[in-house]
Amino acid sequence: PRGHGGEEINSILRHYAAMRPFDAFTVPSQSGIDFYQRFVLDTDCFFVLPIGFEPDIFHPMDKMQAKQEMAEATREPRVAQQPVVGYLSRVQPEKGASIFLKIAQTLPDVLFLLGGPTLGPYQNGPLPKNVVYAGFLPRQKLPVLYNAFDVYCFPTLSGEETFGLTLLEAMACGVPAVIPNWDGMPEVMGDGGIKVEANTFPNDIGSFAAGVAPEALAKGIRRLLDDEALRLALGKKARERALTFSWEATAKRILSIFEELHRRKQFYQQNPYFSRFVP
Repeated sequence: PRGHGGEEINSILRHYAAMRPFDAFTVPSQSGIDFYQRFVLDTDCFFVLPIGFEPDIFHPMDKMQAKQEMAEATREPRVAQQPVVGYLSRVQPEKGASIFLKIAQTLPDVLFLLGGPTLGPYQNGPLPKNVVYAGFLPRQKLPVLYNAFDVYCFPTLSGEETFGLTLLEAMACGVPAVIPNWDGMPEVMGDGGIKVEANTFPNDIGSFAAGVAPEALAKGIRRLLDDEALRLALGKKARERALTFSWEATAKRILSIFEELHRRKQFYQQNPYFSRFVP
């Protein structure tokens, strides 16, 4: 279809066409199901299947030791001397990189440490003086980076942020987070940090699906940095929350999904009315 509403109609048709050969779909958070409710009347075929992490790799370490190691790796002694707010993702606008840099300008006494494959569109422009780029780190080095953070801030605005693996890994290292309150990330964080209200868009604008004020995120960060007891308490809760996202729990969830599908199939086959719809 073309004309008014044609793009939306085609999206619906594509989603239904993709669903036809399958018995079930898994999404990493409830926000994924909420999204598909735009296209699918009955979402009983969708199941939440969270992502897991490796608790023997991502765990709390001695913070000053981690900071000193990152200070040496980045050749920036301020990492070991100042409060550190971290970011780890693609350094792109839809991932909130611009907002992260604006927060840094709002809090000049705080060091902002960001990691990612490249600086992307920001590589040719000057970064705020209190921003340090850690570069791309191999996975085995990420726990050191996370542990060097006092607060983790992930101001993503991407329309596909249904979970937030880096958020989970930072929490596993005992780091409290400050995030926009939208999409799947609040489901992951639970009470392991501070949520800041975001304004969601009824339709994605490019890759953007929401907006959040840098000043609001900066206020949440300042609150955690100024209140050590709160920061440590939320860091402990973050670690406890992260431990519920184990790969063992994910595997058990997969088995339960197959058991539920088998139960449904038996019901359809045994019911004289529904049996005609089962191949």
